[in-house]
Amino acid sequence: MNYFYSRTIGIQDFHPVNILGGARLFGKVGKSNIGLLCLQTAKVDSVPSTNNTVFRYKYDVGKQSYIGTIVTSRINKNSTNQVIGLDANYTTSNFLKKKNLVVAGLIAESIEDHKTKDNSLAYRIYCDYPNDLIDHFIAISSLQQNFNPELGFVQRGNYKAFNWHLVLAPRWTRFGLRQFIFKPWELAYFTSQNTGKLESWNNETTPFGFILKSGEQFEFNLQQSFDRLDKEFNLTDSAKIPIGKYNMHRTEFRFATYQSRKIWVELLYNWGTYYTGKIRTFSSSLGINFSKHFNMTTDYNYNFVTLPNENVITNDLGEYINFAFTTRLDVSAFIQWNSLESILYGNFRLHWIPKIGTDLYVVYNRGYDEIKPIEFLKPNVSTGVGKLVWRFAF
Repeated sequence: MNYFYSRTIGIQDFHPVNILGGARLFGKVGKSNIGLLCLQTAKVDSVPSTNNTVFRYKYDVGKQSYIGTIVTSRINKNSTNQVIGLDANYTTSNFLKKKNLVVAGLIAESIEDHKTKDNSLAYRIYCDYPNDLIDHFIAISSLQQNFNPELGFVQRGNYKAFNWHLVLAPRWTRFGLRQFIFKPWELAYFTSQNTGKLESWNNETTPFGFILKSGEQFEFNLQQSFDRLDKEFNLTDSAKIPIGKYNMHRTEFRFATYQSRKIWVELLYNWGTYYTGKIRTFSSSLGINFSKHFNMTTDYNYNFVTLPNENVITNDLGEYINFAFTTRLDVSAFIQWNSLESILYGNFRLHWIPKIGTDLYVVYNRGYDEIKPIEFLKPNVSTGVGKLVWRFAF
């Protein structure tokens, strides 16, 4: 869960909203880290012009730790929404003399129309032991059913969750090997916050994997999951997944070459059960580093879902192109196509650093919800934006 997610600003009911203007201020004074963002968005349909403000404060404790607070606010003449959060993080690289350890926690409450509601809290507590031989992580979290961060992003609500993973990566220097990878479990377990009933869980086990000295990687993964559907959902306009309890399992192979090579690839093949049917997934990435200035990456994803009454096939193709004229000036482009929705979206970005501490961004987006060659000059989405970041010290 993110109490603040910047991409929510400028979007209303999944549609873009014009930004009238705003300002951002951030910096560090002694042990205090301060960030402030304030943006005003334009009126759209029945939603009036809205002020979006975020304030973040962190106070350094020791060499690597901190305590902090965050306040987010979205206000217009019809409604208000605020979130107030507190968090703390203890990080050390001297645990057991030379090991890394992170212990952290956060809690927040949402306020709507200047009033608090019952069941409007969210919290998370976790402990991470991210080290070379053993990477061990455990967390508990909850998001109550009335917690509503309008400037944040949550993938699901009204839950309690338990997350736990363990990775063992012993080093081995023979036969071109650098390190083995064994993951006994990576578990995410969700229950309903108000009823306590099991909603879903998923787990991944890696019985065997390795990294070569040359940088190549291989993993063999076994995946298990459970999902309880209280409402049917539409996979497509005609393919429906009915209400029920579903136990699923998949098998996966993944291979990747070292990405600093002139040409590199990443391949993934996954197959198994999927609700009432079966699924096969193939994903690939091909990267070409033409020079230190110019590189290109092509991503392709294919899914074949077999259901009792219908087969569903999806294809996704993405192209990333980046050219750096200098270390201070680069341009990039991204194009993505999806066969199921027949959509095509593109993005162009220019990034210029006139001097260290100053950044200028120029971004243009163009999209088609339904590809029709005769209407290529009439995109459904066509937006441009410029952003200047000026840093100063005092």
